[in-house]
Amino acid sequence: MNIGLLHSRRVKRAATGAGFGGVRSRVAAPAEFVPASVQNATNTTPRQRGFTLIELLIALSIFALVSMMAFGGLNTVLDASARTEVEAARLIELQRAFALMRRDFEAAVNRPIRDQFGDEEPPMDAMDTEHVRFTRGGRDNPLGLQRSALERIAYGLDDQNRLIRSRWRALDQPIDPQFDELVMIEDVENFSVRYLNGDKEWQEFWPPAGEQQPGLPHAVEVVVEVEPYGEIRRLFVLPF
Repeated sequence: MNIGLLHSRRVKRAATGAGFGGVRSRVAAPAEFVPASVQNATNTTPRQRGFTLIELLIALSIFALVSMMAFGGLNTVLDASARTEVEAARLIELQRAFALMRRDFEAAVNRPIRDQFGDEEPPMDAMDTEHVRFTRGGRDNPLGLQRSALERIAYGLDDQNRLIRSRWRALDQPIDPQFDELVMIEDVENFSVRYLNGDKEWQEFWPPAGEQQPGLPHAVEVVVEVEPYGEIRRLFVLPF
């Protein structure tokens, strides 16, 4: 056999991938290069990370601070609301008292009465600067009873520093006079009344000393001193 021909066949078999025994050899293709960091990242399961103790302490501290600030603001609002309600109730009490005083004084009439001993009392009798009694008209009679429209009224302080309005059930007093009391103003520091006579002079007591027919004063000034408003003055003109 020609040596050149044999050599060419071997070269052809090698080129076509044929090996010994007629079996072709398969050469694996080179694998694609993957960096080790990428392989580790894809093969490693992600680790779940929680809060550290320092982070929890910081969060709790912030929550406590915000809670204290919120509680302080709420407490301030509640205190302001309570003070407002107290002051509003106080104002309503004063307004109601002065409105009733005005109605009483402006309805005063020049009518003396008899006390339980049969002695005559003047139409307006100021026992001292803190008490005054007088006769007024216009008594309500919703049931249409057979009785007088006049009644005896008094204003003064009691031993508990309360301004009291007293109303006698009978104009001329029986042996055991019956009267009703109404608390007008609580916690009164001072209550005083003075009277304007016909000469436009203020008097501390009424009737003035030495007058035989005093009648009614031209006006009455009432001073009530209460906290936190101090002295409150009201002037009532009487139908003289």
